[in-house]
Amino acid sequence: MSERIRPRTWVLVLVVAAAMRIAWAAFVPVVPTSDCYVYDGAAQRLAQGLPYTIDAASTSKSAHWPVGTAFMYSLLYRVFDPATSGHAAAVALNILISLGVVALTMAAAARWFGVKAGTAAGVAMACWPMHIQFTTVIASEPVFTACMLGGVLLWPRPPNRADARAAHSGRQGGSREIPKLVGSGLLFGLATLMRPTALLFPIVLAGIDFLRTRRLVWPAIHAAAATAVLLAVLSPWTIRNYREFGRVVLVSTNGGANMWMGNNPDTTGHYQLPPPMRPDQNEAEWDKDLGEQAKAYIKQQPGAFVKRTLIKAVRLHDRETIGVAWNLEGLKRASSFFDTGPGASALKAISSAYWYLMLALGGVGAVVVARRDGLWAMITHPTVVFFAYFTAVHAIMVIQDRYHYPITPMVASLAAVAIVAIRDRRVQA
Repeated sequence: MSERIRPRTWVLVLVVAAAMRIAWAAFVPVVPTSDCYVYDGAAQRLAQGLPYTIDAASTSKSAHWPVGTAFMYSLLYRVFDPATSGHAAAVALNILISLGVVALTMAAAARWFGVKAGTAAGVAMACWPMHIQFTTVIASEPVFTACMLGGVLLWPRPPNRADARAAHSGRQGGSREIPKLVGSGLLFGLATLMRPTALLFPIVLAGIDFLRTRRLVWPAIHAAAATAVLLAVLSPWTIRNYREFGRVVLVSTNGGANMWMGNNPDTTGHYQLPPPMRPDQNEAEWDKDLGEQAKAYIKQQPGAFVKRTLIKAVRLHDRETIGVAWNLEGLKRASSFFDTGPGASALKAISSAYWYLMLALGGVGAVVVARRDGLWAMITHPTVVFFAYFTAVHAIMVIQDRYHYPITPMVASLAAVAIVAIRDRRVQA
């Protein structure tokens, strides 16, 4: 798309987004609970020069969760100690990251579907309740999503035949893609340090390029180059883990545990407290053992695994309430209206209703893309592929509504297509 979103439009959308997030932060104080409490505590310990652990009572070094989120906040806490300064600096960082997600969504949607869709996607993200609510949450999802979008935007487009011939002859082409691949791999590496699901992003994007162009060499080269950069970003953490656990742990020691949560005789599909670690195990051995138990259970009942996975794929998207749940203590401190339950229930209903609306519009947008560009173009579009990727990964393992947070920009982009199509149809009528 040759057109660009006008600077005035960028400013207006981002001002609206900032105003909503600042208003939320002015009303709701930061009170870390659940996962947010763990991230916040780990960040404070890192800022004090202590080892990375996710359990304040433990002195054993951990890799159960990737270090990226806690390390990011720890850099802030070295200057603004929450014990004395509160969480105002963390809120400011969250707002900047959230505005980055809005801007990157606009840029991606404009590239994929045009300027009007880019603007509509930006407005949708600016007003998205969960994104506003995460302003006062210490979590990995916003920065992970920002890194993901940045990496996707930097990913080089497949070269046409003329570019490929020029690159082969050494005149141009290949070298100009190197900075993009390095930047994309760097951002995907940072995203992986937040959440391990980013580890396969270069392969996912290369797969899209292969499916769309039916050419194998260039996508394979791009995937290999970006993955090499990604692994280089991970290498200090991976080396640390090897020293601690005596085995290669690229990112975290929770893959087996998450697989077990979603695949054991008592599973609900959601979070479940895993069995305790045996005295003769370290964290990596414990995680591997849980993964083996999950695989054995799957092999025993493959049909039940398929059914369970399909159910989880649907339930992953059945609500969007985590932003309220993780802010509940702050909401109670802000107003007695939230002490008894109806206030929180109303916010949860609003958040989920917005999610259902965007999801429905996204489905309509996918149909519009299929009718305009062809079914194959829609199926292989990054918005659809990333939606399917995140759904599949979490449906196989364990689900929570926050796990669909990273696909909200993809849903917003497709929803924007529907909004623009509806608007244009009304104008023509």
